Amino acid sequence: MKNFLLYKNIRIISLISSFLIVLLTFIVLIFFQQKSFIIELLLIIIAYLVSLLIINFNFNVKELFSVLIMPSLIVFLFFSFLTLYQSLYQNIYLIIFLGLVYFVFLYASFIHMSIINVLKFEKVPLVRFSYTINYIIITVLAYFSFLYSFLQKDIFLILLYIIIFAFIIIFENLISLEYEVKDRVLYVCIGIVIFLILGIFFLFYPISIFIAALSLSLVMYIYNGILLHNRISRMGVFNYFEYFIFSLIIIISLIYIPSWGIAGHL
Repeated sequence: MKNFLLYKNIRIISLISSFLIVLLTFIVLIFFQQKSFIIELLLIIIAYLVSLLIINFNFNVKELFSVLIMPSLIVFLFFSFLTLYQSLYQNIYLIIFLGLVYFVFLYASFIHMSIINVLKFEKVPLVRFSYTINYIIITVLAYFSFLYSFLQKDIFLILLYIIIFAFIIIFENLISLEYEVKDRVLYVCIGIVIFLILGIFFLFYPISIFIAALSLSLVMYIYNGILLHNRISRMGVFNYFEYFIFSLIIIISLIYIPSWGIAGHL
């Protein structure tokens, strides 16, 4: 009952927390206009502490490294890219747009987290909707995570980031869907192997890092989608068609986009 009462007030907590984190991020970036590791770390810690508050400090080890870390990952990625591309927030309208996107991602992540927590004790409405929203969020985060990985200078660092981000995103999805321990281990290992192989492949494939990151994020979309439908509903004809189309887009793009491919100069 205590957790459900907290859930009733979670919207206010999430709204205020998300707004303050976004506001602090832009204040630091606009006035200091440089990357501050201390400030970034502070914002990440704040996001993590809010996560602990939202679930009423009722967590176990698996959640410590999965569900709770997603808001911190959102803060890390937004802060890193806004620092890297400072021209993005020199326009007031663009600042408002980026701030809204940043806010929505944080807010949705906090709400999803609270629903997952309350589900341990009783049923709550909009559970399926929460899973869907989280599915979309982690797919977008996957793109920025892999793009951030490819922006690194060292090959081993690129592959390390790909492994870490793939682990966090897949594991968070598995925890949210309440997979059994043996299944979590299996699907995480399969996912890491897939993205490690693809990461190595895209390091040498002659396409831009933006296309490489997009391709990996689409693979993540398909992989997590299969896990999602396998857990909460059966795969329908539409789902098979959807994943087939996305796979076809990836394959066709990899054939035509490279400089030495069909559309390139041999």
